[in-house]
Amino acid sequence: MTSCPLAERWTRWRCCASSLASNHALKPLMSILCLVVVFAYDLADKLRAFVVRIFIPQYHYPYIVSLCFGQVLVSVSFFNLLHVLGVASLRRYSRPLDWRGPSVAEPLEYMYAPLAVILLSLSLTWLSKVSEYELRLPPDHQASALDIYYTQLVNQCWLLGLLWTLHPDGPLLVLSRASWHSLLFHGYLLAILLLGTLLDLAVAMTALCKSPLAAGLLHTAGQLMQPFVLLLWL
Repeated sequence: MTSCPLAERWTRWRCCASSLASNHALKPLMSILCLVVVFAYDLADKLRAFVVRIFIPQYHYPYIVSLCFGQVLVSVSFFNLLHVLGVASLRRYSRPLDWRGPSVAEPLEYMYAPLAVILLSLSLTWLSKVSEYELRLPPDHQASALDIYYTQLVNQCWLLGLLWTLHPDGPLLVLSRASWHSLLFHGYLLAILLLGTLLDLAVAMTALCKSPLAAGLLHTAGQLMQPFVLLLWL
């Protein structure tokens, strides 16, 4: 696998972050940095929810499956563009990497999230387990975090595309109901897709580089931080 500036910077950043995290004198700073990341994620999540609440009623566009498929398609296209431009190095989509990961995992690792997001917890656990497996391989055979996430995105793209095709609100209906002549429609739609892409990327990278528990906590940052925010306003 050829090297690229982004991959080299990512490796240096991880080494630097690990050394900073192991420095006891800088642990308070790392805690503050984690809080800043959580607040930033929460603000982005609230912004996306705000745009969705405006977009769906105004344009009568309640097609969630198509929006999820579009978001995954944007993510796959973005990573492919980075690869074509030479910014990021990606391996080709591979079925072995898709099915890789230990067959047995501790049951408690699947129960850290509420039951309502059990599929998300399984996905994050899969990302973490595959990342741990890849770290045990020789450097020349290791898949990067971007490779693992890209593989998951391709899988989601196939599954959501099939689901959208079989759904009563299929592609022809959804595309015909869209207000393509409105620039504001394009702006809202692009904001929803891009914000969703960034939020999913942040959660996935947290699972790959830290742990599925940390990723689950980041995903539920809004619900976790809401009591503290209310206390600040009282």
